[in-house]
Amino acid sequence: MLPHLEARQSVQSLRCYRPHTHDAFSIGIIDHGRTQFRDSDGRTLNLSAGDCVAIPSHTVHSCNPHAGRWEYRMVHADQAWVAAQLPAQAATSLMRGVTVTHEAAVYSQLSGFAQAVLDDAPVTDLERQLRSALQTLHLTSSPLAIRPRTSDTEDWLQPVMDRLSAPGPTPPLNELAQLVEMSSFQLIRAFKSATGLTPVAWHHNAQILKARDLLRQGKSLAETAQMLGFADQSHFHRIFRSHVAATPGGFRA
Repeated sequence: MLPHLEARQSVQSLRCYRPHTHDAFSIGIIDHGRTQFRDSDGRTLNLSAGDCVAIPSHTVHSCNPHAGRWEYRMVHADQAWVAAQLPAQAATSLMRGVTVTHEAAVYSQLSGFAQAVLDDAPVTDLERQLRSALQTLHLTSSPLAIRPRTSDTEDWLQPVMDRLSAPGPTPPLNELAQLVEMSSFQLIRAFKSATGLTPVAWHHNAQILKARDLLRQGKSLAETAQMLGFADQSHFHRIFRSHVAATPGGFRA
């Protein structure tokens, strides 16, 4: 299995997600029920069985059940690897913004790819299926007006980002605001405008991205919680589940 591929399948789920990002290109496949896809500005798109969504890395979003349970599959893949499988025009288009399709052909192809990932298919088969599915997606869909937000272009944010990236509890807002000579209220508004998340939400999201990586490496739950500075395992469990819709133990398994 490629180290930069991760797949999950959720059956009859009622779990909800907080707004979050992934550090990978993500493909969502709705198998049953309905869900609401929401971006960082609160815009909502209703998706139902047979729909697929492709989400570039670092795009703030949430996806939660609408009117009952839903079933879905997610595949997360290194974005550079995904882009390398595609012609330049298709790669540029799919990395530019969230793409949604209702096309049965795309659903069928992406379903086959997701199952191949879950089955640990040979790398050559995975690359071939992904190429075919995403080229069909590119030809049959148009990106939505939902764009990834990149905070690294905001120079004024860097002191705040550096502080929030450090392990440990979320720093007080007034401490963060002092770093950029703003009031707490001004910082929250400016930070969310730049990143799509509040400072507290960004810190939690960054912690969970690191936690996923540490758990993939085989770190224990206790070790991961301690390395990231969570107050205790209960706090780690609660924040992790709100972002991943799975427990840390379930994710590690």
